[in-house]
Amino acid sequence: MARALWDGWEDGAVAGSAVAPAWPTSGAVHPVRHEGPRFDVDLVPALPRSARGHPVIFQAGDCGEGRDFAARNADVIFCAHGTDFDDAAAFADGVRRRLRAGAPRTICGSCPVVGENDGFTILPYLIRDGLDDTVDLLVPEPQERGVYRTGYTGTTLRERLGPREPLPHRSAPDRRQAGWASDGPSCT
Repeated sequence: MARALWDGWEDGAVAGSAVAPAWPTSGAVHPVRHEGPRFDVDLVPALPRSARGHPVIFQAGDCGEGRDFAARNADVIFCAHGTDFDDAAAFADGVRRRLRAGAPRTICGSCPVVGENDGFTILPYLIRDGLDDTVDLLVPEPQERGVYRTGYTGTTLRERLGPREPLPHRSAPDRRQAGWASDGPSCT
């Protein structure tokens, strides 16, 4: 539902200039209608889509159902695999099998590189000396090896995760065909 609202206005829907009024062009704003067991929606989105597409969606992926949901709907999948590279690599392979085109990047626990993915999940209660030691002592090592970035392009989270351009609009039928779910996982 949120994606339908974010995508209710097509790119370039507003025609106008600095001196002339800006009005949506005909057919460029789409009503959102949903009837379901929990709620109904029937409205026209009031605001155009952000230039960045939609907010970055995070999803936990520690159970099969969570990974399936994340592969269909999330931009980033969180998982934890300690220090076992083989487990993290197997997890990443499993996610890749579930992915649709243009799918999320996966940030795996404390394994800094799995395939094309990089990142750290820092659990504060496990790092007693705090962020300074992580930044000063941990991060430089993979940077020196060339496996962890030394800088970022872009200024937003979406730009740093990629893709840089806003995501393409997808109609509700397109999302259903791509397997986008309407309900989240029920992992325990």
